[in-house]
Amino acid sequence: MRVISTLFALVLLAFSTAFASDGDVTLAGRVVLRIRYPAAGYTIAERADAVQIRLNEVLGMGPIQPEDVKIKRVNKETAIVVKDQLIITVDWTTARANKTTPEKLGQIWAANLRSALPEVIPRGVNHL
Repeated sequence: MRVISTLFALVLLAFSTAFASDGDVTLAGRVVLRIRYPAAGYTIAERADAVQIRLNEVLGMGPIQPEDVKIKRVNKETAIVVKDQLIITVDWTTARANKTTPEKLGQIWAANLRSALPEVIPRGVNHL
């Protein structure tokens, strides 16, 4: 069943990125966060792709509950983790562009992820 779950996650990645702009990260066809600036040596598109891949990997782990999405401090920076797996570090540049702090932007992104997860989790699939 894990193979089915992983295949589902890969199909979801292909579908969700087909209509996204370079910095958009989508779940269930909706943008859950938008990366606007390069950071840590990665372009906007590279950052968005890395986040999308991390989300797919987490989706392949089995059922995810909204409470599995958390905001933590990682290396003195605000980060979003799902099932203790790093999804994204919220950078100051993007937070400033949204007229907020990394912590508040992280809360918005985490809320978006929590609300989108029920739409992408396959129902009736048992994970081993």
